Amino acid sequence: MSSRQPSKRRRKEVPKESGAIEHSEKNETVQSITAAVTAQVLENLKAAGLFPKPPNNNGGTNDNGGTNDNGGTKENGGTSIESATKTATVSNEGQSVSEAGRTCSKETLPCTRTAAATELLGYIKVLTQAALAPSTQNTYRRAWTTFESFSVEVLGQVSSLPLSVSTISLFVAYLFKKSFSPCTISTYLSALGYVHKMLSLPDNTRSFLVDKLTTGAYRLSQTIDTRLPLTVPILNKMLLALPVILNSCYEQCMFKAMYLFAFSTFARIGELVAVRDVPQENILQLNDVSLTYVQDEAKEVVVSFRKFKHNTKEGAKTIRFTDENSGTSESAIKSLVKFLQLRPKLSGPLFCFTTGQPVSRSYFDRILHKCLDFCQLDSSKYKGHSFRIGAATAAADRGWSDARIRDAGRWKSNAFRKYIRP
Repeated sequence: MSSRQPSKRRRKEVPKESGAIEHSEKNETVQSITAAVTAQVLENLKAAGLFPKPPNNNGGTNDNGGTNDNGGTKENGGTSIESATKTATVSNEGQSVSEAGRTCSKETLPCTRTAAATELLGYIKVLTQAALAPSTQNTYRRAWTTFESFSVEVLGQVSSLPLSVSTISLFVAYLFKKSFSPCTISTYLSALGYVHKMLSLPDNTRSFLVDKLTTGAYRLSQTIDTRLPLTVPILNKMLLALPVILNSCYEQCMFKAMYLFAFSTFARIGELVAVRDVPQENILQLNDVSLTYVQDEAKEVVVSFRKFKHNTKEGAKTIRFTDENSGTSESAIKSLVKFLQLRPKLSGPLFCFTTGQPVSRSYFDRILHKCLDFCQLDSSKYKGHSFRIGAATAAADRGWSDARIRDAGRWKSNAFRKYIRP
């Protein structure tokens, strides 16, 4: 028997450089995908006007003493997308926001197993564009326009992201000095914060100092909602005014149905009429309304509100109403049925002219003011929202529970209580 020991199997060694290269390639792929996603989101924000204009960089030096790097490289065989990626630094004292980055570079996605990721960028564009309602986009755009004016006027420069606590604090003070309402200040801060969150940047709009400054603005600017409710007696008088101020029988019928419909559904007028910069499909459509008949007589109206304030994740909200205990001199259901008989047989907005065009907000307000003037009421104290305020007040007078009023008006909180007037 041989005493020779069996030879041990040698493990094949992998060069360390090979593992390092593979790890480096993975990191490069992840970084490329991340940069591409960020670039796509940034492009959408800029297209919507929700991003500050960058400083004019012509190869000069920035505030940090660095040199601006314009341009980038495009790797062979890669799929490129145009981006506008930036990196920003904030001084410790928060005195200024300086930019040290590149603009308008070409980010590439290597072909290695990332073709699917490149294709999904298109879906990211669609989803980010749909994340904000058109009205919110318009509001946020005004917020950034105001912030840009503040940056140039107060700081003497165009600020870049992320914004420091001190910069945002100065912006709050700037808005308060210019008599912006606390609600508007909060909304504008939300606009700033939205962009930071979308770009995964630190959001200093929620800092303790900024929060307290906003609280102070609310306490120092406590105002009373001067809008008066359109009560049932006032509504009845307005219905009598329509034949006097309107020559068109069609418009008389339409506005009567619209007034009673708005009151019965606690509607926001912007949900019924065309508003500038808001797609027509966002307002109530003909196919959003149906009638329930009992023995050939309409007894109930069923309304499906698809687009309304704060409704971002939930589906359509169905509201039903009848003429029971309404207190109005005219039937809301019969007025709607009569209008639908005259309305052109066209799809589209529920309340429209004979041409199919929707009623504009400006025309609605004009007729409302004429009705109020006819009733010898101060039209400056009544707005389109007075229908909603009046509906909530009337419901409370009829003894409706808080839960029922909240559901009828599609409120998510007890904010409806401020609408109930003595």
